[in-house]
Amino acid sequence: MKKELPVLQGIFKSNQLHQHWHMNTLQRVLGSDLSACTIAIWGLTYKPGTDTLRRSTAVQLCKALAEKGVRIQTHDPVVSNLPADLQDKVTHFESPLDALKGAQALLVMTPWPLYRTMTVNDVVIPHSNLIVIDSSRVLSTEFMTEKNIRYFSVGTATGADKWHLL
Repeated sequence: MKKELPVLQGIFKSNQLHQHWHMNTLQRVLGSDLSACTIAIWGLTYKPGTDTLRRSTAVQLCKALAEKGVRIQTHDPVVSNLPADLQDKVTHFESPLDALKGAQALLVMTPWPLYRTMTVNDVVIPHSNLIVIDSSRVLSTEFMTEKNIRYFSVGTATGADKWHLL
């Protein structure tokens, strides 16, 4: 007789949903055809304090976005070389603000301390109506209430145009 493990099955399903949360959020906000979009991604390593890209959600997301024809601009403070299969599909910048230029959306994927120092003024002035997807809530709380930013994060609920903390 096969034993059912509902808790483990629930964790597996939750992990799968979280893995696709960034892409699902982008498509919900920008539409299913992302081919005309430029997306900035801050943080490529799977966690801060390391330079490894193995098991990186950000790298997997870059691959999925590239398949959809998205223009991808990245920054990571310790990554200088992109994986071979992304080198011709992703533009990597030395500055997070340079990676953001011309982007309709910013995804903060790795909670590097550098990103915590970014202010709304750094981002909003050149990017009115920017969509910010910050799953780990790396950015300061001022991003959540800025009227020129549509902010999305795990564990927040929607309003008309803004997502607020519960």
